[in-house]
Amino acid sequence: MNRKAATAALAALPVITARVRDGEWRVTIKLSAICERFPNMTRTECQTHGEEMAAYTDDNADAVGTAQRMAKHWAETDPLLPPAHVVAIWDGDMLTNGGGLPVWGGNGAPPRIGSQVEVAGRVRGIMATVTGYEVKAGWLMALAYRTATPAVRGDLAGTEIRYPD
Repeated sequence: MNRKAATAALAALPVITARVRDGEWRVTIKLSAICERFPNMTRTECQTHGEEMAAYTDDNADAVGTAQRMAKHWAETDPLLPPAHVVAIWDGDMLTNGGGLPVWGGNGAPPRIGSQVEVAGRVRGIMATVTGYEVKAGWLMALAYRTATPAVRGDLAGTEIRYPD
């Protein structure tokens, strides 16, 4: 795996931050994600925690594999976050990533369980509440119910959620 491919794969992992200096990768959980999960920690404590979790390697494929395992573990330990996934990267109409993790097709990060989202479509303002996630044919889908009429339930692909402009 070359550096460009590794950089693209790492960028597709929403909770991961990665940098390479002098050929050595450093991968860890994003500071914002740590501070969000642990609101009682100071910023300095969050930075320390991020450094404690950081992994260093000079191998591109190892950096990506480590980051994928780190993202999966992070997601599995917070019940309000979607499962480990990558954000879809397209080259024309060809999906260029996946790596065995479910792919999220939205323009933004998958919403937390319990959050309300606007459903994209012809009618604006239809709100849905996210209740969980499932994987269909390799794609991460949000399970939700229509907030105004909870009996109306279904799944939403990332492209079916309207993100703020």
